[in-house]
Amino acid sequence: MTTELIKIESFKDEVLENIAEDVCSEVIAGNQKGLPVYIQAKAMESLSKKVMKKIGNNALDEASSYNDIDAVFNGARFNISQSGDLLDYSADPEYKELEEKLKKRKTQLSDAYKQHTDKGQRLVDETTGEEIPIVPVKKHSQQQLKIYMK
Repeated sequence: MTTELIKIESFKDEVLENIAEDVCSEVIAGNQKGLPVYIQAKAMESLSKKVMKKIGNNALDEASSYNDIDAVFNGARFNISQSGDLLDYSADPEYKELEEKLKKRKTQLSDAYKQHTDKGQRLVDETTGEEIPIVPVKKHSQQQLKIYMK
């Protein structure tokens, strides 16, 4: 097997955009069915994630041999950067307490919304006796296609 997974003359975003546009145009024109193309794209996404996870360290080692700040390989620019430290906020008791309060409030607000939507009733906080407000929907539910690779 060659190291070239797909034959693309350049990995420039413009080239990839053109390929995507061609594929989508075929579906929109009715020359290809959308579901098989979508599943194939999802499979390529899954393959890409697996490959990058398994060989990420090898690629990083090789990339470190380039001296340029922004090196180029076949039209793709790359550089090495640090991700930064991720702090463990849960180790702080005050943070943990605030996080629990926030979690409880989210549940209250969700319950109030459901109660109002399903039964047309308002929910009251048992502790304070105050009515829990109905918050607006940030993003409405949408139908989505889920693909599972067996």
